[in-house]
Amino acid sequence: MANNAQILRDQSLLSSEEIKLREALLVSENERLELNSLVIEGESGAVDLLSDLDIMATNLGVELSIDQLNVIETNETGFDELQIQISVTGNDQTVFNMIRILENLPYSSQVARVDLERNSESQLSRADIMVKLSITENGQ
Repeated sequence: MANNAQILRDQSLLSSEEIKLREALLVSENERLELNSLVIEGESGAVDLLSDLDIMATNLGVELSIDQLNVIETNETGFDELQIQISVTGNDQTVFNMIRILENLPYSSQVARVDLERNSESQLSRADIMVKLSITENGQ
């Protein structure tokens, strides 16, 4: 009989903890959604981003090429890091505008490196840019 009473107390305690957990999940839902919106969602999210960058580059009148694309596994944040090496060619103003777009991507991102070069003969500028973004694995 004592075992049954203990089992009932344990079940009651578990039910109480489950209710607290559900409440915590509900309270934190908006924060979790906001955090998730800052992260590229897997391979399909990366493809969408690259497509969007291509469209923006075309609209600005710059030539954009993706020179390198790497996913680096990290254990520190729980997210992997997507590293994109981008080359942009155009006039001074359009290249600068494309750099600004990359600096202000709506994700957890960082422009890690910018190398600028200006061709005095063609009056074109070229920027080699390394952008780092947080990315989830597919299905996370």
